[in-house]
Amino acid sequence: MIHEITSPDIHENIAVIEPTCERNCYTLTTIGMGAYCMDALSQFEEYKLDRAEMIICLSPHWKIMR
Repeated sequence: MIHEITSPDIHENIAVIEPTCERNCYTLTTIGMGAYCMDALSQFEEYKLDRAEMIICLSPHWKIMR
């Protein structure tokens, strides 16, 4: 887990999931971004897409700082 040190309002962290044999990449995902609602297009209101986190997959050779 990469912890945010200072935040003006919400606390944001990044979870780091190590590579495995089944998924040969680092997976990083935000934790806390969904605390705020986003402006979603009106045609998507029924799908409740106004909150989100981010996920990124990185090479297993990537140097992850912790």
